[in-house]
Amino acid sequence: MNLNNDETKISLLPNSNQEKKIPKDTFHIAYIIYFILGAGYLLPWNAFITAVDYFDYLYPNRSVDRTFSVVCKPCMLFSLIIIIFFLLRKSSAYFRINLGLIIFTLALITVPILDLFFVKGRPGLCFGFYVTAGAVALSGVANAFVQGGMIGSAGELPERYMQAVVAGTAASGVLVSFLRIFTKAVYPQDVHGLRNSALLYFIVGILLMIICLVFYNVAHRLPVIKYYNKLKMQAVNEEKEEKGSLSGPVWEIMGKVKWHGIGIVLIYVVTLSIFPGFITEDVHSAVLGDWYAILLITCFNVFDLVGKCFTAVYLLENANVAVGACFARLLFYPLYLGCLHGPQFFRTEIPVALLTCLLGLTNGYFTKKKIPKDAFHIAYIIYFTLGAGYLLPWNAFITAVDYFDYLYPNRSVDRTFSVVCQPVMLFSHIIIIFFLLRKSNAYFRINLGLILFTLALITVPILDLFFVKGRPGLYFGFYVTVGAVALSGVANAFVQGGMIGSAGELPERYMQAVVAGTAASGTCVFLVGLASAVKLLLEILKYHAYSG
Repeated sequence: MNLNNDETKISLLPNSNQEKKIPKDTFHIAYIIYFILGAGYLLPWNAFITAVDYFDYLYPNRSVDRTFSVVCKPCMLFSLIIIIFFLLRKSSAYFRINLGLIIFTLALITVPILDLFFVKGRPGLCFGFYVTAGAVALSGVANAFVQGGMIGSAGELPERYMQAVVAGTAASGVLVSFLRIFTKAVYPQDVHGLRNSALLYFIVGILLMIICLVFYNVAHRLPVIKYYNKLKMQAVNEEKEEKGSLSGPVWEIMGKVKWHGIGIVLIYVVTLSIFPGFITEDVHSAVLGDWYAILLITCFNVFDLVGKCFTAVYLLENANVAVGACFARLLFYPLYLGCLHGPQFFRTEIPVALLTCLLGLTNGYFTKKKIPKDAFHIAYIIYFTLGAGYLLPWNAFITAVDYFDYLYPNRSVDRTFSVVCQPVMLFSHIIIIFFLLRKSNAYFRINLGLILFTLALITVPILDLFFVKGRPGLYFGFYVTVGAVALSGVANAFVQGGMIGSAGELPERYMQAVVAGTAASGTCVFLVGLASAVKLLLEILKYHAYSG
């Protein structure tokens, strides 16, 4: 152990005398505020995406979901670049977060005002579509201001406040899920129902943005937050006195990595402009039908994972070749156009699938960072496996949803699973943070979570073998299965929080291992059905052989 490094770290933490002076987070107000802020900055995007059915009705000749993605992400990226170059040193996180929340509010309020006074539920008014797309772009700009500032602000506080922000982002999805259930139950499933649902999403979003704006300014004045901000400034000033400036000129740094940055931008531009929009909307298969898009998306994800893992075997050392390969990926555009308008053979399933696999492989390989190797990669492999493990139970339940739909035909199985698992996981996170975080270590919580995962998974096959036996309509089995899903949500809260925290205390490569493992979880479930996929491909070959 390097004692000097440890002493350096300890000196930046409050000593025993300081701990006595640390203000208490009375009633967990600061934690609750950061939780709400975490939910707030993801809600606008969720509102636009959740209301996409209504937008599809209003603008039938527009690819709404694809347009939203293509507009929002580049605006967020360019805004981040502007912030880094021009605003990072000239403005505080406090100012940027407040500005972003105001922009979020303006973006959200645009849509209901536009609908109430101009569109009025009438389809085909393209001006409304352009204004809506502009509101999406505005929310991308706001996201750049809020998310970067929020993560940075929470990162300067004790760990529990970063946990609050992360838990809040999960709560954003839970809130939208409950809103969808509520609107489906209350409103009729027609045009008026879609319109009322969309308006409700945006009204809730506006109210939450106003709450976030008020709460963030309250949090900035809380004694506990002021204390840690003051402590941070003292540590920064001391380090500046010892080591000088903590950062170099931005332009000098960017000048050294500009080609690498351009390469990364090209990778994401090419990938996001093709996947998933083109793959899910533009190519079709008479043989596979609705399965075609699902299989193509799976192919992309599997080979994206393969590309990320392959860097551990061989990493391209020549930066010029790597950047050139990023430019070479522009060839995917004419190749995919050939799959749409080229010779008949290129329009078939196999060339499109191969091209999609190559798109995923190159995306995964060239976005991966170089990392140092350790002996035999044993620790890396262990953390990779753990990362795959804690998502596998959820993937197992979702993948088997067709069988559950057969067993319980009058139940919305996939929706029930989501509505049960996510809130249970969220509430378990809260209980862990409030009551168990200081009373138990991560080692205990991870082991307990893995045991709960095992119990949840073993419940379903035992239930099927000894009670259900493949017979539909036995709804006691449905409730037990839902209970197993809830148990897996509790287990996820124990394992995920402990695992991320544990990996975060190690070198970066182990966090990368956990993240890559989570992607591998979906791949593992997919490989279980590999035999049936091979059978489908053989049927495609036979079909084209006979038709040709």
